[in-house]
Amino acid sequence: MPLYKGEFNWYGESIILHRYATTAQRAWFFMTLHVSKTVKTSHSRVKYYFGGVKDNYTIKEVPKKIVEQQINNSYQIKEDFENVLPFTPRKWKKAPKDSKKNGPVKIFTKEEIEAYKRREI
Repeated sequence: MPLYKGEFNWYGESIILHRYATTAQRAWFFMTLHVSKTVKTSHSRVKYYFGGVKDNYTIKEVPKKIVEQQINNSYQIKEDFENVLPFTPRKWKKAPKDSKKNGPVKIFTKEEIEAYKRREI
């Protein structure tokens, strides 16, 4: 499924959206649905406003090469981020609601983080 980029001008407010869809018409439908939720009005009103009478929106297909490049960059950022963190997000715990009752939140030192990486703790 191709990725489409839509730029909508809603009474002077610029809204830029990206959606995967089978055709440009389906992308237009999903994007106008999102615009209606964003501006808190009915979908039919938004469809009528962008009905083609005015030149107030554009929808273009994003080239596949750019999409693949963005996906590869996001995976690289994720890997770099995970290599920096000593703990995976699933192992993180929420801070206690009442710090006076449960004590202060533990802040790890560099030595403790390095020890955790070596699995000494």
